[in-house]
Amino acid sequence: MLYITLWIVLSILVALYAFARGHSTINVFGFLLLGLVFSPLIALVATVLIPPSDKSLIDKGLAKKCPHCAELIKTEAEVCGHCGIDLDVAKKCPHCAEWVKSEAAVCSHCGRDI
Repeated sequence: MLYITLWIVLSILVALYAFARGHSTINVFGFLLLGLVFSPLIALVATVLIPPSDKSLIDKGLAKKCPHCAELIKTEAEVCGHCGIDLDVAKKCPHCAEWVKSEAAVCSHCGRDI
């Protein structure tokens, strides 16, 4: 009885770890079933090896997409690690579609009012 209880508790802990990593609810349930049916160790390895989906990370507020290159970055990021754009000062010019500082009144690329 002790082994069964330990098996169930470890499976639940693996599922909670998967949730903390940012996996979607359906994936967390899958990891729980994997742990219960096969082994909590196998479920833990699968949790570590399978990355969480971009959508679940965005929904949980753990990540966001760069407005310039659309790559996934941390929500606290001030500069995109992929394209190098400064995120807190970036907006697109409606005329030339180039990135300019958010406080700019005139586009530095085309010279038109924003």
